[in-house]
Amino acid sequence: HLEDWLAATVPEAQVAGLPAHTPLSVLLEETASAVLCSHVEAEALSANVLATNAPPPAHPFSRFIVVSITPQALGTGMDRSLLYFQVAHRSGALARVLEVFQQRGVNVENIHPYPDPTGSGKEVCFFAECGGHSSEDELAQTLEQLRACTVAVRCVGSFVSATAMSPSS
Repeated sequence: HLEDWLAATVPEAQVAGLPAHTPLSVLLEETASAVLCSHVEAEALSANVLATNAPPPAHPFSRFIVVSITPQALGTGMDRSLLYFQVAHRSGALARVLEVFQQRGVNVENIHPYPDPTGSGKEVCFFAECGGHSSEDELAQTLEQLRACTVAVRCVGSFVSATAMSPSS
């Protein structure tokens, strides 16, 4: 999956959700250090192609992904974060993780399971999109509490919610 490839290839990347109508050329000029996009889009912008082996996005609505070396340092109050965590492949492991989010009042908006990367079947990996920014105490404390019930956990990145950036909001 693209998310796994990105995490392995550029682990320090900050992932951001952006409005679908934002032109790729504007993103390159104003915010990006790199963009994952189709080869056709790269050619149209005369962009340097750095890699061609990225898998396709898991979601059909993904047109391109902006990769920036400059993280969004401070929360805006309308942020989301993408978390990665691994749990033991046993009954109740995910329920314990979700209980932490519930106790801390952090809303999990989206969650995707992935198989154990080692192939042993002993663990399950998840990407979870949740409300909040990694610079905020509530999310930092949630991550700390998750360390006790996961094999591994980290914040992949925080970004302004695409809903907050839409023209109708």
